[in-house]
Amino acid sequence: MQGVQAMTATAIRTPAYYRLTEELRAEKDLQADGHAAFSRLIRPPAEFTAFPAGHLKLTGQQAARLTRIGLRRSWPDHLVLYAGKLIGIEWKKPGEALSRSRWVRTKSGKSRWVEGQREVFPRLAGQGMRGPYVCETVEQALEALEAEGVPMVRWRIAA
Repeated sequence: MQGVQAMTATAIRTPAYYRLTEELRAEKDLQADGHAAFSRLIRPPAEFTAFPAGHLKLTGQQAARLTRIGLRRSWPDHLVLYAGKLIGIEWKKPGEALSRSRWVRTKSGKSRWVEGQREVFPRLAGQGMRGPYVCETVEQALEALEAEGVPMVRWRIAA
């Protein structure tokens, strides 16, 4: 009898509802989608390239070599050149902010200052870079390029 009483006294829990949310894509996937769209839609004489400085895991030796030859951190992910304009496109997941400057420790224990996008982007814009535009979707990037007059094939996002 005690076992039956214990069982009836226990509340039956109903499972929580499962909420469907939009899948958050990684920044590198957004950049790849952007490249695919740019490859199909941007027309000559416009040119573009990726600047994937932060997307690769490097050994300390590789990072040091790239720094030594002049690779700079905190530049936009894509650079588009058209009619004398350099246009920056930075890909971010929804809600993700631009990086901030900070002190970091190297493996050897030394402190090193790393500049963030919040400080670098205004300097780039001050030197003539258009934008840099922070985009969460390919559509936002294409709209930014259209606003800058970049020649493109007519496009629309399928519903």
